Amino acid sequence: DEQLKTDTGYLIEVLTPLVKGYVTDRSIEVCSHGVQVYGGYGYISEFPVEQLMRDSRISMIYEGTNGIQAMDLIGRKLSMNNGESFQYFIDRMKETIENAKGIIGIENLVEKVNHAVTRLETLARQIRQRTRSKKVFNAYTFAHPFLEVTGDVTFAWMHLWRASVAAPKLAKKVGSLDKDAIAAKALKNKDAAFYAGQIESAKFFINTLLPSSYGKMDAIAEGDSSVEDILDVSFGSK
Repeated sequence: DEQLKTDTGYLIEVLTPLVKGYVTDRSIEVCSHGVQVYGGYGYISEFPVEQLMRDSRISMIYEGTNGIQAMDLIGRKLSMNNGESFQYFIDRMKETIENAKGIIGIENLVEKVNHAVTRLETLARQIRQRTRSKKVFNAYTFAHPFLEVTGDVTFAWMHLWRASVAAPKLAKKVGSLDKDAIAAKALKNKDAAFYAGQIESAKFFINTLLPSSYGKMDAIAEGDSSVEDILDVSFGSK
């Protein structure tokens, strides 16, 4: 199927800098949080998390630095095929949102992800316009923040996608979405425990982590030019 081949190619192109850049940025962050579990023991080699943290740190430069991945996202992927590649990516998110509407138990998540995707679509259009104007340098000063917000919204989309599959299956297993009933069923049924975990994971990411992206979106949209305007001598060089 030629259309499927084309559409899949669009997704691969857009997701590549996110996988190489955003995911590896988050991996070191997750491993760093994991080390905190050991409290007073600190950074020790007796547990696997120490190795994971070292491995995740080097992953940020293996396939080119994450800075270049961010520049690739706004410099090439936003404009690829006259913007069709990134728009298809956005449309896939919208498709998931549309399919998730009306599913009991995740209505609030659908609304929040829809808001995030709408903002990302608008922001991507603004950045693309800057890259094709005299504000091109300004666009690149926000390359990494744009990579971060695109990654955050992508993860929110995927969490919603999983929750939209899990919620009906969990309701069927349990007979309702009552918390006590779910907890009781999960103790006896691995599938119910898995589905409940998918929904709670989605709630945590979308309700707790995703909102931090909105401040970054505001900053990108404002397009402050301080990075461009600062004088070389202001760095204290001779």
